[in-house]
Amino acid sequence: MALPIKMILVPMQREDFVAILREMEGMPVTIRLLDPPLHEFLPKDDDEIRKLADSSGLDPERLRQIRNSMEEFNPMLGLRGARLGISHPEIYRAQARAILEAVSELRNEGVKTMPEIMLPLIGERKEFDLLAADIREVAREVASRNGGKLPYLIGTMIEVPRACIEAGPIAAVADFFSFGTNDLTQMTYGLSRDDSSRFLDDYLTRGIYKKDPFQELDADGVGDLMRIGIERGRKAKQKTRNRRAACPLPQLSGRGILEAVRDASTSFALLTSLRMAVSADEAARAQSLLRPTSLACIASAGCRRVQGG
Repeated sequence: MALPIKMILVPMQREDFVAILREMEGMPVTIRLLDPPLHEFLPKDDDEIRKLADSSGLDPERLRQIRNSMEEFNPMLGLRGARLGISHPEIYRAQARAILEAVSELRNEGVKTMPEIMLPLIGERKEFDLLAADIREVAREVASRNGGKLPYLIGTMIEVPRACIEAGPIAAVADFFSFGTNDLTQMTYGLSRDDSSRFLDDYLTRGIYKKDPFQELDADGVGDLMRIGIERGRKAKQKTRNRRAACPLPQLSGRGILEAVRDASTSFALLTSLRMAVSADEAARAQSLLRPTSLACIASAGCRRVQGG
């Protein structure tokens, strides 16, 4: 008999989150929920199928059928991120339970925690509403059994161009933003990061692109989408909180792009590449704004969040 997913996933991830949150005591820890396409986690040959069947109690042939049914022609634009949480809510609910049970366990030990649960690949407010509601329901269940309300935030990574345009409605319900510049670049350019190496040299040689957009952020295209997202997100959040307008945002173009590091998630690798386009003192000032990276920022090492307001 196959075990429910929460009986497999929750104990395993809860142990990880207890260790991470204890190590980061008192610091916010951003945890991105499962994002990669499911096929990356599935067994790839008969030996792996047999081992998974033995450990899960599932029939090997049934596992093979499930694996084959999940193959996609374009997995990076397929069932991943928020879409995975919508189609298979039990996965995100299990991850949320693991996080919140870890928070509860550590609170009983006197350890302060602040998990920031990040929903990936959101492009529509309704997606966020549904997934956040699932997380809050799990939080209420855990809290009711373990002595009161638990501290946590729910936010999203802006990595779909539509999310930049719709940042206002999303920010009205999200606690924080972060920008995923790799996916945002892929979707804005219509390029595959994994396959574009076959022709990017031609574009660079012939002067179509000045730089590889996956090595240096495109300030005029992707950067402008980020600026739109920041401005609309802040405006909506300020309306929600009935607060006065914030100071003007820095322009996300040219030399000023690093001034926006406090407002956008940026990897240290990207920051390094951007130094070629700005002065050394600007780069140093931007890097000083980055706080230490959380070990739990899954698949986004070096990311920095953006508060919605």
